[in-house]
Amino acid sequence: MRKSPLYLFMLVALTLAFGACKKDDDKSNSEQLVDKNWRMVAFTSDPAINIGGIQFSDLYAQLDDCDKDDLIIFKSGGAVNNDEGPSKCDPSDPQTTTGTWVFNTDETILTVDGESWTILELDDDDLKVKYTGDPFGGGFNTTLTATFKKN
Repeated sequence: MRKSPLYLFMLVALTLAFGACKKDDDKSNSEQLVDKNWRMVAFTSDPAINIGGIQFSDLYAQLDDCDKDDLIIFKSGGAVNNDEGPSKCDPSDPQTTTGTWVFNTDETILTVDGESWTILELDDDDLKVKYTGDPFGGGFNTTLTATFKKN
């Protein structure tokens, strides 16, 4: 069966249209990360962490509301701003503190103030990172996973 020229034109047009929708493929991780307000929406530990005899794997649920509205802003050039957001836990704390960030060569490891996180997902709206080690100095390794949304 021979296809009509209109059918072939529609097929090519649809292919080009859907191909043009590749929104993030051409951006580097740096371009997708910088100059956005990132707010944490999830924070987990595997295995669970023992706090006062109780095991917790959902660390985000343990945060105070005044911590859940905090923002992190990665600036080009390697500066990072940590903003207390609309509600501060301690009114005497500064609204913003600064630190540093850097990617490894292939932009798969994000190091913030000396702590290295593996990028699991990064696009214009979502950032998901993982850290494996002994972050709390308790002598055991755990995997922490943090998810951020563009605010």
